[in-house]
Amino acid sequence: MQWYELMQRIQDVFNGTNLGIDTRLGLTIPQNAGVTANGVVMIGRGQEQKDDDVHLKVTLYLEAWTKTGTKEFDKGYPQLVDLENKVDAILLAFRKACGELNEDVCVLDCGFQIVDLHVVNKVGDHDSIRPLLGTQYTIEARLFDLNEREDIY
Repeated sequence: MQWYELMQRIQDVFNGTNLGIDTRLGLTIPQNAGVTANGVVMIGRGQEQKDDDVHLKVTLYLEAWTKTGTKEFDKGYPQLVDLENKVDAILLAFRKACGELNEDVCVLDCGFQIVDLHVVNKVGDHDSIRPLLGTQYTIEARLFDLNEREDIY
C-alpha cells in the first residue's frame, strides 16, 4: 500500500542522516517508547483520499519526542526546539528532492511518485508528560500514479 511505502521512505530519509534520531514506524505511548535526549521520531498512518484518476492524497502523523533531565519548562523547551529544527530540515530536504524529481527519493516501488510533501500543522503535547516533550506533525503527501503513465514526466 502507498501509505506504508511512504512511511518507510520517510523513515529511510531520517535514518540516512547522521543525527542519531531513532525513527520508527507506528505511534506508541511516548512513556513506553524509550525516548532519549537525542529524540525519537514515530511515523503513523493517517488517511488516504483519491484526488482524481491519477492523484492520491496521503495524510501521515509524525511525532517527535525528546526527554529532558528536568521538569522545568525553560530548560526543556530549547531541547524540543533543537529536535523540531532537525525534523523540519530533514522534511524540507526530502520535499526538495521530490520537487527535483530525484527518482531514488520520490518514486515508490508500488509505482507512485511523491509529487509534494508538506507539513499541514504542528501540535504540542500540552506539557502533560514531563520530562518528555513532544510535537505532532500532520503531513500531507500528494502522490501520482505512474502505473497509468509509466514515467515521471
